[in-house]
Amino acid sequence: MRDANESTQGTPGRSGPGFNRRDFLKGSGAAVAATAVATAVEESVAQEKKAANVVAAKPGPVKLEINGKSHTVTVEPRVTLLDVLRNDLNLTGAKEVCTTTNCGACTVIIDGKPVYACARTAVECQGKKITTVEGLGDGKDVD
Repeated sequence: MRDANESTQGTPGRSGPGFNRRDFLKGSGAAVAATAVATAVEESVAQEKKAANVVAAKPGPVKLEINGKSHTVTVEPRVTLLDVLRNDLNLTGAKEVCTTTNCGACTVIIDGKPVYACARTAVECQGKKITTVEGLGDGKDVD
């Protein structure tokens, strides 16, 4: 004769379809662990591919037309126009105030449009006419 706690499927001490909370949690934990391992492997492979594709950025000559004068500077491709203006060309009218490209203190005019110099690299400004605040006046005092 069967005990009252025995199920019809022959598992002693259990009632119901034979699947309980403990089995569910074990299975869920295994699934989460497998997903985490797979994701970590995919991220590792992606980082290795990205590192393999990165070419060392070597400094090179950049030709800029600023305030009607031609300037050639040797900079890395990641250097901003603002850094070139202030550090290499000693044009300090454009200021570095914020780090979020929203204050406007570094504004210059590129091909007739106002642009934040901190948001542009010097390389992408080649062949464009750049006007800084120093190039706006004629150099004469106005009374």
